[in-house]
Amino acid sequence: MRLCVFGGTGSTGLNVIRVARAEGYDVVALARRPEVLQSQFPGIQVFSGDVYRPESIKAALVNSDAVISTLGPVGRARETTIYSEGVLNIAEAMREFGG
Repeated sequence: MRLCVFGGTGSTGLNVIRVARAEGYDVVALARRPEVLQSQFPGIQVFSGDVYRPESIKAALVNSDAVISTLGPVGRARETTIYSEGVLNIAEAMREFGG
């Protein structure tokens, strides 16, 4: 199974990826800072991108069987639109792939 993770560089996302890899899942992730994931999980495919840019989401979704979002603001950021805008962009891209 190919699992696509959004928000993988946060603490929850890192744990999701760690468990998924331990269970034998093929993991792909979209990250603004792909080097964080590539250094910790050399076996996963990481796309550089942002959930605010729908075109970057689509590349990560290709051939994915399931999607997990652990999106959230960084630190004490006041910006919380990542939940509403990010998940909406993911859902719209999933619809294009028949999800």
